[in-house]
Formats: sequence, structure tokens, C-alpha cells
Amino acid sequence: MVVVGFGDSFVSGGWVWDLLSQNSNVKTTANNTSTIGWKTYENKDYGFSFKFPEDLEIEKNGLNINAGQIVSISHYPVIAGFGVSVKKESRSFNEVFRNKDPKKRKIEGIIYYYTETLGDEGITSRIYFSWKTNSFLMTVSGIDRDQILSTFKFTK
Repeated sequence: MVVVGFGDSFVSGGWVWDLLSQNSNVKTTANNTSTIGWKTYENKDYGFSFKFPEDLEIEKNGLNINAGQIVSISHYPVIAGFGVSVKKESRSFNEVFRNKDPKKRKIEGIIYYYTETLGDEGITSRIYFSWKTNSFLMTVSGIDRDQILSTFKFTK
């Protein structure tokens, strides 16, 4: 079973599994915007891949491995509030999404929860998902969240 959550909201362990087993109230989003020409990031260690806009670059230096950061993708030179990052998350849904009300979506067969915040640089989505024994937090800023997620795949 795949659990995907997005945002600043909490979803408790038992509650998530109950919600995922229900198909009611799940909004399915189609990929209406083309990702042709986008680059692909693949992480063979954790078993996932996704596409990102061709004008972004994978950052080669400066990852905070101790904080679980797996990849950071942004403009170079860096434009604040625009990019994608993924980190291995050690906190629970409750800790990551404390006191928030997540939205539930389904894209390409994956159900996820997310929240969005509006800041000076635009909309930032926080996405929490679990795969096998690992949990991850994806942050998408300044890019259409659904467009990125429509390309997300588990590879193993």
C-alpha cells in the first residue's frame, strides 16, 4: 500500500489507513499540462522518479544529508521559492502536519494528502508520502504541484 501526504497537516497512522481504504471524496486530477521535454530525476536507492522543468538543475553541492535531504532541484543561480526538494522524513504524519487540515487528491493512481501555504514567492506545497519502510517529505514551490506529481512513479 502506498501512502502519500502533502502539506502542513497531520494524518494519524490508523486514520490514514482508514481514509486510503475509502474511495469517496477523493478528487482525481488529470495531467492537463504537458511535461514533454522535462528532465527526469530517479533515485534508485529509495525507488522513485519524477520529472521536473528543463530550466531547473539538480543541485550537486550543499545537500544536508544529516537532515535527510535526498535531492534539491532549482534554478541556477537559485531563485528563492522556486523548485522541488525531497528529504527522507523521520517524523510521523502527526508531527509533520500538526494542526492542519490536509486535502486529499488522487493523481495517476496515487492517493496523497497535501497542504499549501502562500508566501512572498508564491504557493508552496508540502507533500508527505510513505513507500515500503521509508517516509518522505516533498516540497514543491512555484511549480504546479499536480504537474510534478503526475510524473511521480515508484520504481521498485
